[in-house]
Amino acid sequence: MFYSDDSTTELSHQCSVSVERRIDRLTFGLHGEFDLSCGETFQQALAGAIDDRVTELVVDLRGLSFIDSTGHHALQYLLARAERDGFDFVVLCGEGHVMRVLKLTGLDELLPVVNPSAVLPETIA
Repeated sequence: MFYSDDSTTELSHQCSVSVERRIDRLTFGLHGEFDLSCGETFQQALAGAIDDRVTELVVDLRGLSFIDSTGHHALQYLLARAERDGFDFVVLCGEGHVMRVLKLTGLDELLPVVNPSAVLPETIA
């Protein structure tokens, strides 16, 4: 059985999120600049998309050119929620500004960050 529910939501004039659901995998693709103006609408998008059918969550940061502490908090929230609710969680992030920020803040050590050219872990693949 194949189920697809794809949508794109503008979080602010600088940022949007695409949501793709494939059976029990939910993928959030962030695009633009994730800053304070995105926080509340991102939380609303999460609340509307993550349900008890989700067993795998992928957050794709490859479309971001900027991330601030609002984005960091959102990623940490997702990690805590994944641990609490028992679903697999992975962050796709290539080399560039966003990865440099994750490394500078130490989030790359806390989050399950995967280089998009790498193969997803088996629990996510």
